[in-house]
Amino acid sequence: MRVLKFNDRTTRIVLLIIFGAWGCAVGCSGGSQSAMLRVVNGIWGSPLNVTIGGASAGSVPYSSCVNGVCTALSEYVTVKSGGVNLVVEQEGSSTNIVPSQFQNLNLQPNTRNTIVFCPVGGTAIGAFLFQDDDTPAANSVKLRVANVSINVPSMPAWIVVSGTQPSGNPTIANVPFGSASTYITFSPNTYDIYLVGLNCGLDSNCGDVTATLQANQNVTVYLLWEGNGSRPTILADN
Repeated sequence: MRVLKFNDRTTRIVLLIIFGAWGCAVGCSGGSQSAMLRVVNGIWGSPLNVTIGGASAGSVPYSSCVNGVCTALSEYVTVKSGGVNLVVEQEGSSTNIVPSQFQNLNLQPNTRNTIVFCPVGGTAIGAFLFQDDDTPAANSVKLRVANVSINVPSMPAWIVVSGTQPSGNPTIANVPFGSASTYITFSPNTYDIYLVGLNCGLDSNCGDVTATLQANQNVTVYLLWEGNGSRPTILADN
């Protein structure tokens, strides 16, 4: 069983973002409205070099895993809303892999956003932009799932109290590749999260991610592509 405890800061954290030291990217000073952005590298085995507003934001590695679970806490960079230039290059390449619709990234003011770079078929690399909900539900947990694994066309998810065998209809119905579900509210507890796209069905030895979720916490569980399989990454959205 794979276990993640968000309240345990001694747990090894593998950051997907190396923006933490950056307070604000170039171009968001002078009273301009701003938004928050983080970049997730879903390209297996390929670090990404990120430039925002003409300033380097460092290298974003493809995350390593601890006991089969790859995790990160929220690390966002503040950017100018209404249009900021985004350049992402694979290590050793000078080609900007950001799709044309995201190269001048137009984010709504006062929002948190996650952009995921991942394979979209053959050798092609694409990106999916998600707006994150950072408003907590009082004394509750808000959770959604996002499918960014090219080998999983549609992903259902069962979310049950830990130790409970999933059955019946999924908690979250099929989530197509490149999209995210809406947030669902849960009571704080330890949950088993079954992402059937892990190529294991409901085998608890392979497809079961266990997360201890605290009150007032919002999270997204991403399914990333990894070679012939898939694996989850859980990010805190607030």
